[in-house]
Amino acid sequence: MTAYTTLGLYVTPELEEELQDWFYETAGVVDITSYFEEPTSTVPDGDPLADAFAPVFTRIIEEFSGLYKSATFPVGCDPDEYRILTVAVPKNRVYAFKDRVEAVKLLEDTDVREVHTAILQQAVAQEIFSPT
Repeated sequence: MTAYTTLGLYVTPELEEELQDWFYETAGVVDITSYFEEPTSTVPDGDPLADAFAPVFTRIIEEFSGLYKSATFPVGCDPDEYRILTVAVPKNRVYAFKDRVEAVKLLEDTDVREVHTAILQQAVAQEIFSPT
């Protein structure tokens, strides 16, 4: 049994739309923007979003270096346009993700919004978000 926590990921409106389709097809989540309306530190066992996203999140971490090398900076989004998607992720993988994001942020002299979006765009492009 995997323990989950919530994590906010910055995305562009276009990326949010692409991911919304994946969340619906994979986990039956109709509206990802309101799925976790209240931030929480725990997610119930058997949560469909958590169970669907966990393997994708783990793969993003495992392939982070390649995703970064393929990413384009800057993303080209107006700072006021970014949206935050709150997703459920394995608790034991959060710091691995945050550490990688922080490293890219420093290397690219950019912010977390750009890094999240660029990495997730590459994950979509490389079909890490493929139907299960």
